[in-house]
Amino acid sequence: NYFSHHCMHASFEAIVGTLADKFGEPYASFPFEMMVYGGGGVAGWGTLCGTLNGAAAAIQLLSHQPKTLISELYRWHEVTPMPNVSLKVTANKNDHFPSSSPVKPSVSNSVLCHIIMSKWAKDSGKDMSSAEKKQRCGQAAASVAKKTVELLNDEKAGMLTLAHQLSDETKVCSSCHTGSTSRLKNTQGKMECSTCHTDHTK
Repeated sequence: NYFSHHCMHASFEAIVGTLADKFGEPYASFPFEMMVYGGGGVAGWGTLCGTLNGAAAAIQLLSHQPKTLISELYRWHEVTPMPNVSLKVTANKNDHFPSSSPVKPSVSNSVLCHIIMSKWAKDSGKDMSSAEKKQRCGQAAASVAKKTVELLNDEKAGMLTLAHQLSDETKVCSSCHTGSTSRLKNTQGKMECSTCHTDHTK
């Protein structure tokens, strides 16, 4: 689905579409096309990664503790080399998709499309017009969908383990800047701080 509807649709449909195929309603009637807006970090704006946006929507539909699962998924994404699954995909004739070519993964330390893709381009030596970029994002959608299903299954089985806590650096920054109990109370968020605030890198 990545090639026809982009990244957010791809991760969401991989999860909820599978349930529709297996169980029918109420999943089958879901308007999947609404997820197209998230492509390229929401209409190409490079904000929240579409794969994570779609996965969070699926978690919100299916989980009893969506904030917990979304937080675990997003932190996992920050520190995990992506993509981390290999797929052989047959694309349509207009996609120029090298189905057998390996794509170099990279660790983005981010959930933002702009940063994720810039970091990947630097690490891989490929640009945004390359066939490998399409392959990378298609496989990343599969990576995120797979991890999301694992979290949902663990939750259902009562075996959920939260292995990806916020970094120590983010916790330190948050103590001053984030939340009602902080000293400055002048920002919000849980993202890795030094990815953007390079003046504070160690």
